[in-house]
Amino acid sequence: MHSLPAVLASDRKIPTAEAIIHAVAMHDAEVARYLHAEGSVRLDAAPELRGYLDGLRSWMSGNFHWSLETGRYSVATVSA
Repeated sequence: MHSLPAVLASDRKIPTAEAIIHAVAMHDAEVARYLHAEGSVRLDAAPELRGYLDGLRSWMSGNFHWSLETGRYSVATVSA
């Protein structure tokens, strides 16, 4: 299964809507951790590492924008 909310709902025996809230919180915490770490790493980073970090940001941004446009993550398609 490739759905964190579905795995959380099954494992924790909670409704899907609640599992989505937990998955969002987990995601947001990881993004915050990354951004915090990236700031200190970027300070003394070689150009190649800065390019890699820029690529990671582009990938995350692209994924975020794609998720807004795809029906896959539409609130209307989520069942509780």
